[in-house]
Amino acid sequence: MSKKKVLAKTESKRDENLFQRRLKMMYWLSEVRQTTYEEIGEVFHLNPGSIKIDLDYLENDCDVPLIRIRGKGTRVADNWYASKPHLLPEDERFLLLIRSYLPEEKKKKLDEIIRKYGNPKSVETLPD
Repeated sequence: MSKKKVLAKTESKRDENLFQRRLKMMYWLSEVRQTTYEEIGEVFHLNPGSIKIDLDYLENDCDVPLIRIRGKGTRVADNWYASKPHLLPEDERFLLLIRSYLPEEKKKKLDEIIRKYGNPKSVETLPD
């Protein structure tokens, strides 16, 4: 059985809807903080496979720091919010690289900036 050819206009609309759904999911997760896969399915009318794909996309392509709870659900890292500006991963890597060349009094300020705007997953590795 051959696949039907999808018109470019239809494919574009499908991609747009997919993007909008994932964006809504990102902001929703930021608000609820912790949820079950069942609840995600009910809110967004998705099957388990689509939920996994969307969560993987948010985690890997959008740098949403999700903490998966095996077979139950997911939550977002404590200091991550969708509306809060975050450093791009490459910018954060650069700041962490130059950190080792700074005097101690300057490291504290840089650490403060990274904690405030960095990805919560990498902030955990900063010294206290």
